[in-house]
Parts: sequence; structure tokens; C-alpha cells
Amino acid sequence: QNEFKPWCGNNVTQIAMASTFDTDIRQEQTDLTQSTNESEYEVTSTEKLTQDDTRSTVVRHTMADLKGLIKAQILDTVVKGVKTASGWKVLIVDDDALRMISACCRMYDLTDNGVVIVEDINKKRQPMLDVEAVYLCNPNSINAQLIKEDFTPKHKYKAAHIFFIDAADDAVIAQLAHPALKEVTRTISELNMNFVPRESGVFTLDMPDGLHEYYSPRSKNNRANLVAAKIASVCAALGEIPVVRYSAQSPECEGLARQVQERIDMLAKFDDGMTRKKSQLLIMDRGEDMAAPLVHELSYQCAVYDFLEDKMEGDIYTHTFTDGGGKTRQKRLVIGDNDEVWDEFRHTHIAEVGEKVAKRFKEFQAESEAAVVTGDTSTPEGKQKALKAMMQAAPQRKEMTERFSVHLSLAAAITSGNGSDKAAFDKFAESCVQAEQNILTGVDGQGKKVKSAVGELGSFISERGSSAAKLRALGVCVVAAGGLPDGELNRLYDLAEISFKGRKAVKNMEVFGIPVALNSRSKAAKPRSRLEGAGNPNLTQYFTSRWTPVVKDFMIGAVTGTLDTRAFPPVKGMPSAMVEAGSGGEEIASARKGRRNWAKNRNKGEEDSAASATPRKDRNRLIVFIPGAIGYNEIRCAYEMSKQYDVDVYIGSHTVCTPNQFVNKLQLMDEDIDAASAPVSGVADAIEAGEALQVVRGQSAPKASNSVHGI
Repeated sequence: QNEFKPWCGNNVTQIAMASTFDTDIRQEQTDLTQSTNESEYEVTSTEKLTQDDTRSTVVRHTMADLKGLIKAQILDTVVKGVKTASGWKVLIVDDDALRMISACCRMYDLTDNGVVIVEDINKKRQPMLDVEAVYLCNPNSINAQLIKEDFTPKHKYKAAHIFFIDAADDAVIAQLAHPALKEVTRTISELNMNFVPRESGVFTLDMPDGLHEYYSPRSKNNRANLVAAKIASVCAALGEIPVVRYSAQSPECEGLARQVQERIDMLAKFDDGMTRKKSQLLIMDRGEDMAAPLVHELSYQCAVYDFLEDKMEGDIYTHTFTDGGGKTRQKRLVIGDNDEVWDEFRHTHIAEVGEKVAKRFKEFQAESEAAVVTGDTSTPEGKQKALKAMMQAAPQRKEMTERFSVHLSLAAAITSGNGSDKAAFDKFAESCVQAEQNILTGVDGQGKKVKSAVGELGSFISERGSSAAKLRALGVCVVAAGGLPDGELNRLYDLAEISFKGRKAVKNMEVFGIPVALNSRSKAAKPRSRLEGAGNPNLTQYFTSRWTPVVKDFMIGAVTGTLDTRAFPPVKGMPSAMVEAGSGGEEIASARKGRRNWAKNRNKGEEDSAASATPRKDRNRLIVFIPGAIGYNEIRCAYEMSKQYDVDVYIGSHTVCTPNQFVNKLQLMDEDIDAASAPVSGVADAIEAGEALQVVRGQSAPKASNSVHGI
């Protein structure tokens, strides 16, 4: 009966530690301010550290970093690869390329390598006759026409270097065969990077309306050709020719898989870097697991994006803190942006985050002080050298201290509240989470079998609380029960005071093959049999985190060779196990057992050795694609698999969304909508100017009326 821990352990202890930690933060900031003011030595600009020198030292398990791969291709091939007489160039991008670059590059990455300005291909631009232009864009007829217009009838630039982010068809190449372009074109190249690398192991197709486009009966075009091209681009970027498998229950997934296979075969003919190993591409239908994008999860990343969603703008969190001088300040931070604290704890249960962050801060203080105090400090020369080293480390220490403060603030906002704000995870939310876990696992926190899924909802469904949370719990109940009798479902709607739109969201799950309202002649669907032991023991020890998304079962099956080929048949070839029998199941030891060198002085472009270790080329890779949308709990499963087995696991979808965003998308499944252009994820309103690439100079110009979406 005591097998599972309460959701948040000893809450009193956590609050006390939070208070102590906050005091330590303020003291650290005061010390840094005093040491800076008292110094009589000037540190030159080449000796200063910037916040971007704080590189992630969380062990990457030698996994190929998608963001790192795309960044290297942009810098090495597109930017550094173009040699000009003056050493300067202008970078001209379309919307797709801009979002891709913004996801993995900083502005200084470009300016340090000769880019004088970044401009939008769709906007009016001033001529720069003495500078060569580098174009990075999609290979469509509109972009080809805009490039041609830059050199007809007059030249805007000295020369043109054209890089397409995907394979171009003959019609686009023919457009570029204009006499005026032949004179000035120095480069035409095709790159495999037609996707957005959201995290090291996560990609999106940059298609926020993908759930509607792909599944809605009102969709006018699912753009399957474009989706297949983007998925194949991910495989090519990783250098893989995988066995392509798909959900047998979905004709749409089968059709997509065959198109992806054709595209991969075509790319492999022209790309010697693509190799065949035991790698697999798994296309999983969203209807295989409709609970995952709805359920409340308490791992740190999931909790932040769920419970604090109203306090964030996309990936941007406004952090309020007290500086060393006692002044209240605010700073807007991109969550996960070069943040090793986030990288280390994002998949940790929220109950442990406050305590572990406090412990890590203590280690940071000790290690940073030890790193700068070296040699003999008894002499004036030794003291001067030590003070100089401390000054060099001060910017990094200040940034890291603020990062620790941010994560304490985030954890406290969820578990115990900040100031006058109540805890986001209150008693009602706890009841909701417990009910969802009991319904999905079929047993309660004491291991007793749940008699009725509807009965679990009865404990909180009529209480005062968030209607959105009730709606999600009700949706989870419908999925787990395989549908509910129509009368009982309407009774629950009334008890929970669910609006018409909310009821429509649940009803629209039928689009994904989920039985919802059962009549006297229909039967509830049988629950899916689950793989034993698939959950992360660090999470499942809490009775509020016992359930694991279904995708984890499929990942384990694909990696170990036990995934039924009748459930996930291959388009061609036969899949085989990626690991030897009996291997896996244990996480690779963390690099934190050794010194992290927090205060080590690095050059701006230098990556941390642990983060940039050369990936092993013999590692097999599993790429999972779920059409429509994925949740942060499914992303967590991919990272866990990479740690547990000697396999690189990547996951992607049309987009990544929070549970509430997913509910909003469900509400629109029976409506006509216009495909919207995606915003730049997480950087559109980011912190200080020049820190991230997002602003492009130019005046608005009318776009061509005939939009071409891909190939």
C-alpha cells in the first residue's frame, strides 16, 4: 500500500529549502555585484564571458543532436562555405528557412562569419551592389521568381549563391536558367533541412494546423507530398535509410509511409552520406493513443507548459526576481535556451525539482569558486591573477545564478506558489491527476483494481475547479473506457458544466477512431494491452505518474525487435532488433560524476566537450513520426529510450502542443479552417536584441497570389 510516493513528497521541506535557496541566490548576486564594483582591474572584451558561453554539460549519450546538425550545415555549408572577395555577404531567407535558422542559430553565429544583414526574400530590399547574396529558401516557383527579379532588369547584388532546403524539381531549376542569372550565379545547391529542429531529439514540420489537415473530414488538402518530403529530409539529415513502418490500422499512415519510402529512395541515389543500418522510421497514427496529448503529467517540462501556460508566451517565461541590490527586476527568458539546468531536470518529477536544483546550485557555487581560485594567492601577483580570473567568470556566474533562480521560481509556482499567487497544482488539480492515473492504469494508488472509470471522475467532476481540467479528464475517461453510454456521458457533461465547444472536442475524437457516445447496440472498445515495465521508475514511483504514453511501448518493441509486423508492417524489407537481447534497461552514467568546469573560459563558438562529443556512427536510430501533434510527455519517452538503450531515438510531428492547445484543435476538427502560417517558435519576442535571429529588415511587399507548398 505504501509502494507509491505522494505527489510532492514533504511539501514543508520543499518550501523551506526554496526559502533558503532564494536567500542564497540573492547573496550570490550581491557578492557578484560587490566583486565587480570593487575591482580596479579592467577585463578586455576578448576576456569577457557571455551568457552563450554557458554550454550544456548534461551528458548527451553521444546522440546526434538534430539542432547541432542543422546548425553545422547552415554555418559550414551556407555561411562559411561561401567565400567572397570582401569577406561579407547578405543572407536572404524565406519564412521556412527563417524559422529553421531561428531554432538553432544565434545572430552572432552569422555576423561572426561575414553576414552583414539577414533579409526577407518576400520584402522590398535596398540594392547592395558590392555584396554577394546568399539565398536560403524552399525550392518553389515563387522563390525562384523572386531571385530572378533581384537581377532583372538591374542587379541588386554582386552575385548569387542559392541554397535550397530541399530537393528542387526541374521546373524550379528551369526558372533559374535565365541569362541574367547565369552571369551572376556562383552556387546552386540542395540541402536536406526542410524541417524545424525543436530540440536535440525533436523535430516538427512547422505545420501548426497539421492535425486538422491530416485528419479532419473537412480538410481540403492534407499536403501528404510535402509531409513525406519533410520526413524524408529528417532521415537524410541524419544520414539514414531506415526501414519504414506504419500503423496498420490507418490507411492514411500507410499512404504516407509509401510516399516517404519513395522520397528516401530518391534522395539516397544522390546522397552518398545516407547508409543502411538497422534503423527504423515508425509512423504511428495519432488515434493509437489519444490519452497522451490530454493527460496531466507532472514531469517538469510537462508541468511548466501545462500548469503555467497562462504565464508564458510560447516558450518565453517572464521571470520576476530580486537582484543583489534588493531591486525587483523582470527578465524574459526562452525556456530551454542554452540552459543546462533545464536540460538536466526537464524530465524529473516536479516533486523533486526544487530540492535538486537547490543542491545543484550549492555544487555550482563550490565548483565555480574552486575553478577561479588557483595557484598561490599569498602574493600580490597571485591575488591579482585570482581577481582577474574571478572577473572573467563573473558574467557566467551571474547568468547561471539567474538560471537557477528561474527554475526555483518555476517549480515553486507549480508546487507551493510565488508570493500572492497560489500554487498552480492545487488540491483540485491533484484530484484530477489521481483520477486520470487510476482510469488509465486500471488500479488506484494502493494497487486496488478500479471498479468504474466513471466512478473515479465522480470524486471531483462536480467540484468547483477548472472546466478545462474536467474536460481533459473526461476525454481521458472516454478513451480508456472505449466509449461511454450516451446518457451517462451527457450526465457527466452537465455535472462538469462543459460548454458546447468542449463537448464538441470530445465528440470529434471519433475522427481518430475513438468510440465516444455508445448507444444500446454499440459496445465499448476493448482496452489496449500494455507493455509491463515501460515506465520510467523515477516517475512511476509517484502514484500521480504511473501511466506512460503508448508510444513508449512501440519504441521498445521497435528497438528490441518485438514489435509485431502485423501491427506495424514495413513498406519494404524486414526490420530487425536494434540491440542485442538482454541489453538496455539501464541509464548511461551521468558525466556529472566528474568536474563540470562551470567557470571555464570558452571561446564563443566552442561547444562543451560533453555536449559536442562526436556521435558514434554505428549507433542505430529510431525515428518516430506521429501525424498531427505530439505532447511533451511523448517527447520525454524518446529521451528516456535514448538513455536506456544504445540507440538514438527521435520523435516528431506536424507540431508540438500543450494539452489545452490540443483540445482547441479537437474543437475545430469538424469545421473549415484556413491553414495559418506558423509563428517563430519561442524566439519572436525573445529577450535582448541580437540574441536570437528573428527580425528581418524590409518593408512589406505583396506576395504572389499562387502559393506553392513544396514540391
